[in-house]
Amino acid sequence: MPPALLDGSLSIWDTGSPHPHQFLRGFTASIENAEFSSTEPYILTQESETIPRLWNTTDRQNEPAFGDLRDGQEQVETAVLSPDGRSVVANKGGDIETWSVGDGKELFHFTPASSLNKLSTDGRTVIGEVSNHLEIWETATGRKIAALPNPDGFLPSITMSPSLRLAIVCDGNPNAKLWDLKKTSFRILHGDEGGTD
Repeated sequence: MPPALLDGSLSIWDTGSPHPHQFLRGFTASIENAEFSSTEPYILTQESETIPRLWNTTDRQNEPAFGDLRDGQEQVETAVLSPDGRSVVANKGGDIETWSVGDGKELFHFTPASSLNKLSTDGRTVIGEVSNHLEIWETATGRKIAALPNPDGFLPSITMSPSLRLAIVCDGNPNAKLWDLKKTSFRILHGDEGGTD
C-alpha cells in the first residue's frame, strides 16, 4: 500500500485497487515525505514546517500514533525511521533523540559536540563538523565512531556500510572517497569506476 500525497492529505492506496484505501488528515503544512516502517503499519510523515508525525494505519481514528515528536513548538530538522522499524531518530536543533515506535517513549538522547549536524538516511549515525574534522556518532549509543579530516569545513553527503566500518563521503568533488574508519584511511572512487565491490 504505497502512500500518495493529494490535496494536503495523505492517501494510502492498495496496489490492487484504483481507489484510496485510507486517508490521513490533520496536516498543517504541505507534506514533503512519507515512508512506511519495515514493520507495517506505521508511516512517518514530514511536513515543510519540519513537523514529523508517526501514524498507525490500523487506527481508524486516523490520529498520529504519538503526536508530532516535538516538545512545545520546537522544530525537528530531520526525522527518520530505523532500519528495523522499531524507532524514530530525530534531529532537534542539534540534539539527537531516539523514540520507540510502539509507545512513543524516548529511548536515548545525546548532543554531539558540533554546532551543525546531519542524520544519515537510515538514522543509525549522525555527522557533525568539529574543528575542521568530520565526526561520526552512532545515534543508538552516542558513541563516536570516527573523526575524519574535513578541511573545507562543511558537511558532505555520507553513506555508511551496514557494519559502520566503511563510509563513502561525497563532498562536492567529482570523485568520492571510500573511508576505512578503523584505519582512518581512504581511497578515491573515480566517477568512471565500475565494479560491484
